[in-house]
Amino acid sequence: MKRKPFFPKAISERPEWLHNFALQLAVLNAILGMDATAVADIIKDAKYLEHAYSAWITWVRELGPTGTAALEVLSNGVGSEPYLLPEFIAPPPPAGVVAVPPGALRRILAFVKLIKANKNYTDAIGQQLGIIGAEESAEHLVPVFTVKMERGGGCQCVKFSYAKYDNPGVVIWGRRGGGEREQLAVSLISPWLDERPLLVPGQPELREYWLQFFDGNKPVGPLTDLVTVTVAP
Repeated sequence: MKRKPFFPKAISERPEWLHNFALQLAVLNAILGMDATAVADIIKDAKYLEHAYSAWITWVRELGPTGTAALEVLSNGVGSEPYLLPEFIAPPPPAGVVAVPPGALRRILAFVKLIKANKNYTDAIGQQLGIIGAEESAEHLVPVFTVKMERGGGCQCVKFSYAKYDNPGVVIWGRRGGGEREQLAVSLISPWLDERPLLVPGQPELREYWLQFFDGNKPVGPLTDLVTVTVAP
């Protein structure tokens, strides 16, 4: 039976996988008998990546709103005292976690292949390390979605409810008014609303939609069948 990829596509799920992999590899190498130095280096890679995918990336994502707010205060705020822009200090790695050279994930995935080729490797070890993907009961090449009309400001909105399965999100494509197909959004959480105003106020219009999986960096896989709706004033 076909299996899903063992390494999580969603960044939010990667810290847990990396933590387990590092923890279990340190124990299971007593059975695998792989080079101790190589194993220690891979564990360092996993621990530093875990930090990067959790505390560090969370900090990075919080910088945007904080920085924007600081610019707004500096640009349009009031007061007589000098305004100091905030200083951003990244969260340090946990004790014992050290920086590693670039390519950590690439090295880990390559090492997984060595583990699976090891003469002492078993499926039980693979399950414990988290390097065997779950069985895929059904292959979903495209998202499954429904559309529903909802009243919005000035016109109806098109509400998309979709299943992304194990993909991080979906890309929503649209076309209207005889124009070209265009990318409307990358949606990571269902539902998503098309709240665009009508091209011609007061005049109903035909809209065409397609969805496609998004893997975290780019659209992947085929487009869904075309779905057409009429949006009314």
